[in-house]
Amino acid sequence: MLNIFCNSLGLLRHFRFLSKMSSPLYSSSVPLLDDTKELCKLTKQGLISRVLQLQDHIESSSGSKSHQASMKRKVAPARPFSFAKCGKRRVALKFAYLGCDYDGFACQTTTEKTIEHHVLEALKRTRLIPENENCFYSKAGRTDKGVSALEQVISLNIRSNLINVGSSYGESNSDSAAKDNIDRQIVQENGGHLTDTNIALKDFIEPMQTDTDEETSEFNKELKHVFVDRIPLPDWSEIDENCPIEGEISYLNILNRNTPSDIMFYAWAPVPKDFTARFHCSYRQYKYFFPKCQLDLELMREAASLLVGKNNYQNFCKIDRTRQQMFERSIWEVNIEEVQKNSENDSLTKCCFTVKAEGFLYHQVRYMMSVLFSVGLKQEAPHVVSDLLNLDVIPEKPQYMMASELPLILHETGFPNVKWIHDEDVLVFLLKSGRKMWTDNFTKQSLTETIIEKLTSISNVTSSKDLALEQSGVFSLTHSKGAYVPIKSRQTRKNVAANVSKKNRKRSRSQSKD
Repeated sequence: MLNIFCNSLGLLRHFRFLSKMSSPLYSSSVPLLDDTKELCKLTKQGLISRVLQLQDHIESSSGSKSHQASMKRKVAPARPFSFAKCGKRRVALKFAYLGCDYDGFACQTTTEKTIEHHVLEALKRTRLIPENENCFYSKAGRTDKGVSALEQVISLNIRSNLINVGSSYGESNSDSAAKDNIDRQIVQENGGHLTDTNIALKDFIEPMQTDTDEETSEFNKELKHVFVDRIPLPDWSEIDENCPIEGEISYLNILNRNTPSDIMFYAWAPVPKDFTARFHCSYRQYKYFFPKCQLDLELMREAASLLVGKNNYQNFCKIDRTRQQMFERSIWEVNIEEVQKNSENDSLTKCCFTVKAEGFLYHQVRYMMSVLFSVGLKQEAPHVVSDLLNLDVIPEKPQYMMASELPLILHETGFPNVKWIHDEDVLVFLLKSGRKMWTDNFTKQSLTETIIEKLTSISNVTSSKDLALEQSGVFSLTHSKGAYVPIKSRQTRKNVAANVSKKNRKRSRSQSKD
């Protein structure tokens, strides 16, 4: 009798707990007894009935809970996204980025820290392009590690709300085959090197290049001037006749909210189906910012003027000996100007070198800046530029270092027929983001200037020779330490390779003797 009583009391307390935790499970058909005195009044048979009744309710409440939990866990599987049911159109996207925190623009196999990787991932994640299908992607420029851009442009086929499925405005199979034939013909006739004009997304990833150029480094880029007649010109009439815009997907807003804040899409445009950002870019313009310090800008301008024209720039670029290259390029404009005068300290005046051409070689802008800095520091005469352009005077490229990549920016890309579309809300969003980045950098600059002012006030730096220490910033990568060796007197790549080969032979002979 005592055991039955204790079991009844324990079950009653457990049932009360369940009733408080889940009131819908409580049934009024099972009256609760308030205390032990009430239980004492029951007979043995009454206690047994009470225990059995409470056990039934406890089991039913546990079953209801498990059933509800299992019902909550059942989630309908996501329906796969079908691009076959979507329209598509060919567009160009214009965006800016700060490259100082990235390993360059182009995708690489060894790192995901590239601009192109973030852009493509955003396009795929937002279902604007398929995962593994050819979207006929092309880029106007390929910037190096640390280099920024103000007007980078890419072109691709992208999902649309307005273009009907299967309309002629999208990329057709015949157009794809025609482009592929052009690429194949160029590849077969010129050493078997592949083009990046019309490649599938799965073919983006290229081998890691620690020394990539501001422009595309493939062999076909070198042959663009030879085979330009085989590149079809876009038919802009189809844009004028069939170019719906109202109600289109907000490409800029979607991409800006799915990429890092230092990658900013600010314009888009409908383009013809045979338009490629790479081959239909009419010019590229780069700017290189630097402090005036003790540089002689007049000597630099005199030297820079000698770069204009169609020349062989073999001695102003990185040379890849593993394949044939064409070094002729036409530079249209160069300019060196003071863009922000500092009246208190002329050495802190901000200057800018601007160069405009249809295309550039590997690291061409940075090598040119290195030579111009040497002239501005009066370590070289301005005519050194003419000597480097004359292969009869300097037939092999001397060994000299490039200028830093951080002050370089792809400032303009030429697409005269493209009618860019902007979104005011997107521009406001980007301005707020840009202001925040500017504030962060301004704070760092102000703190650095405060430290410099303090050190200047307690130091004895007065002579121009001492002030030349200011040149150790942007110029630190231009020349190695020690006494300056004139460029014409330096070893060439050929001589360096011969010396390395000679050392290797000596090493192998010594190892064989051992």
